[in-house]
Amino acid sequence: MSLPWTSSRGKSNSFERFIANKFPDFEHWKTHFSFETHALPLAIGSACSAISMSVSMNAFQRVALIARISSASNFGPVLGLGSTMMASVCAGQAMLFASDFSLSRGGGKVHNTTSSGSFVSAGLNQISGSNSSPHISYSGSSNSTWRRTKRRKTGTLETAWDEDETVFDAALGSVLFFFASRGSFSKAMPSDVAEIGANAVKSIKANGSNYASEPQKAVLRTFMRKYGCHHCGKKSLKVIGDHMPPNKVAFGSAANAAASRGANVSMYQKFMNFIRFVPKQRFWPQCESCALLQSVAVRDNVRKLITHSGHAKIALGIGFLIGLRHFYPLKDDSSSVENMGRPGPKSKKLKVL
Repeated sequence: MSLPWTSSRGKSNSFERFIANKFPDFEHWKTHFSFETHALPLAIGSACSAISMSVSMNAFQRVALIARISSASNFGPVLGLGSTMMASVCAGQAMLFASDFSLSRGGGKVHNTTSSGSFVSAGLNQISGSNSSPHISYSGSSNSTWRRTKRRKTGTLETAWDEDETVFDAALGSVLFFFASRGSFSKAMPSDVAEIGANAVKSIKANGSNYASEPQKAVLRTFMRKYGCHHCGKKSLKVIGDHMPPNKVAFGSAANAAASRGANVSMYQKFMNFIRFVPKQRFWPQCESCALLQSVAVRDNVRKLITHSGHAKIALGIGFLIGLRHFYPLKDDSSSVENMGRPGPKSKKLKVL
């Protein structure tokens, strides 16, 4: 009879091994990584993965622009999550395809299907002590160039689609993007110039409809140098204190906003602002071009969305990490059984077809 905590401990160990199979084995890297053999495939694959992630997210942002979905809309975070997941999948596949089309493949994570399902499923069968022997096919040996060429001509890639790895890429990329974007997926969407922008990070309290003072501009200038415009993400020397919500929206009209500006505001105007439930406003750093576009949008009561590159650095970094996860350096004798997959300290060897 097995004790309940023994069963939970076994599940915990299986989960730890499952997660360990998803990330590079640094001890293996330290032992088997060869600069002459693996540096170029690693650099090309990681670059393809990073660029694919950035280009995909930019494409999804333009789709949202056409669909008129901004970072401030209710559906924005949901679409941002979806675009991040799909871009992460594209990044992982870009690394695998880069390995596929390399005539001298010196390394790369084994990502092929097996007779018992995906490679990860085979690993799970090993962890659970299954008696079934997973078989894996890999064409990394020196005499496999003709097979690789033949597969290309027939349109078949070496790296088959693996649902487990694809789902993990989507989850990993989304989690990394969420934390890198300070807990939001809205950064993946375009900005609405009449709302708080997708690149918004820090702001300061505004004094009603009054414009930003010089001390306030000095603080906003530091925000601009560090984070850029909260709408487009561009960094400029001149900064504008952007009221959010805009004065016309907060006070109901430009006339009410003008009447509430200055030190000598009448008691009647203060009372009217109170019964209108005028919201508390804050200053956000804004560039001149976004300020001009915002003035037109608020005046004409139209929605104007703009794309931005605030997600570019994050996407490049995440794409690089996802590509790195799929790269597994092999020994020169890549047909050796010891080089296949991610063999753990107690895992069984995979039988090569």
